Amino acid sequence: MKITENDQHQFINILTAVVKTHRNNIEVNLDNTRTKERYVLNLDIDCYPIKIYVNKNTITYSSPEVDEDVEIKNDDGPAKDLWDLLVEILSENLLYGIKSKKVRSNEQTKIIFLDTDGVLNNELMTYEKDYEQKSAYEVDDKCVKLLNDLTDETNAKIVISSTWRMSLEFNDLKVVLKDKGITGDVIGITPILNNDCFRGNEIYKWIKENDHMLGCNYYEYNNYVILDDDSDMLYWQRNNFILVDGWCGLTPNIIHRAERLLNR
Repeated sequence: MKITENDQHQFINILTAVVKTHRNNIEVNLDNTRTKERYVLNLDIDCYPIKIYVNKNTITYSSPEVDEDVEIKNDDGPAKDLWDLLVEILSENLLYGIKSKKVRSNEQTKIIFLDTDGVLNNELMTYEKDYEQKSAYEVDDKCVKLLNDLTDETNAKIVISSTWRMSLEFNDLKVVLKDKGITGDVIGITPILNNDCFRGNEIYKWIKENDHMLGCNYYEYNNYVILDDDSDMLYWQRNNFILVDGWCGLTPNIIHRAERLLNR
């Protein structure tokens, strides 16, 4: 969804109401990933993440339902009410101090969020002369070797986001993956949310609930890669997402790109 100029006043009014309603659940932090520091207000409503960035002259709104970040200038009308509210929230948080330490990527735990169907297996393997499906959990040995190369080179951990996690308990899933030849450390599975949520929401929820394993706060975490043949990810996960072609699964080119993301 794109916010047009005609819709912006109504959008600002709705955003103001949301912030007022959920202000006690807002986390305020200092974002120093850019040249100029700015504050970021994080709000999570039923695993539906919203980020509001505030600097001297501009509010920037980011969430899954908008195609691009929305910038709101500090002027009269509905925008002024929103500005006044955000300044009030910031002032309250500044009394208690805001964390501003930036954690370098190479100090963060590296995570591969891994789909299986279309990633570790593929359509092409079914055309091989000696192919015979033996179970619901089939893999292509060539794709498994590429994944093992990636974990060996990056020391990344694996979190399973595949639908396989819906039919197997975590420990049983680990046994199946090990039997299929995967040597990387599988440390978890993403939660299963309702049908209205994207897979990206499930990945976001895992990151938020497990930031004690990441080496940083969840809102600072960026040292991960998503390998999936579906594209239902969140907007700000786009730089960590690699779309895999389900026809052939993992390829050397995909592994090279993933390695560059994890070792940057």
